Amino acid sequence: MNFKFLTSKAITSGFVLYWMVFWLFNGLDKFLNRSTVGGITWFGKDRSWQFGVYLENLGLPLDYVPSILTFAGFWELAIAVVFLSALNIMLIAGKREQEASDRLFVIGLFLSTLTFVAFCAFDTVVGDRAELLEHSTYIAVIAVSFIGMAVENMIARQKELDHARTPIDSNQNASPSIAQPERSEYLTNSAHTPAE
Repeated sequence: MNFKFLTSKAITSGFVLYWMVFWLFNGLDKFLNRSTVGGITWFGKDRSWQFGVYLENLGLPLDYVPSILTFAGFWELAIAVVFLSALNIMLIAGKREQEASDRLFVIGLFLSTLTFVAFCAFDTVVGDRAELLEHSTYIAVIAVSFIGMAVENMIARQKELDHARTPIDSNQNASPSIAQPERSEYLTNSAHTPAE
């Protein structure tokens, strides 16, 4: 495990973990709702009833509800896998594969944005303002997640540039060869100057 790398990317790894857990549990909720798992009842939210009301208001048959929830569940689990892959790369490869983990994180954020935009459009059509507000808020959290990663990467690049510059500058300042030509030139001139 690359704890040093995870510490230097604490904001990004925190958001990767957050979105992975978010989509994992939302996806599982579509399948495990009101069921008992290992002695614990997964209560969740009754989306069957909620979507039943939506489809009834839209004049669509209620037979579509299970298919819609199954599709949404698999879609959300797929997004969770993208974030899980990014987290896995961060944990195992660390800095060596930072570009790959960042790319997967951005792909996950992009898919999350598409999903929430679709949810917002659906919320508007069915007139559910509470869900619309909730889904819009998540789009803002996605923006904060991306900005957090970008700022963290800029800070890391700046540190690398500072680290790369520091040895060169100190070597030049400490190098005797820079000052030596002036000194030897002075000594040479003074040696040829006739003594009075």
